[in-house]
Amino acid sequence: MSRGGSKSGERRGGRCKGTPNKRTLAVAEKLAALGCDPIKQMGQIAMDERVEVSVRVQVLKELCQYVAPKRKALEVTGEDGGPIQGELTLNAWLESINGHRLGPPRERNKS
Repeated sequence: MSRGGSKSGERRGGRCKGTPNKRTLAVAEKLAALGCDPIKQMGQIAMDERVEVSVRVQVLKELCQYVAPKRKALEVTGEDGGPIQGELTLNAWLESINGHRLGPPRERNKS
């Protein structure tokens, strides 16, 4: 005998989406009680020219996570998911950039 259970796509119990867990909430409350705003302080460190450049760069990299999403790697494949096929010869490349063939050394600088 079936008890029914949740229907497809239906969610029962648990935290609502976006509700912080107890640990996250406790940390946020402690920081607020101390008057500490970590994001603001990181911004101040990043903008302070007296701080070593490598430290400022690291802080800016951390702050970027809150402004811009991390990009995922993109896989590029050829036909039917296989490898990309192509051919480029030195002469073809040189022609594409300056219109001249390489040729033997004795013929290169003749005008």
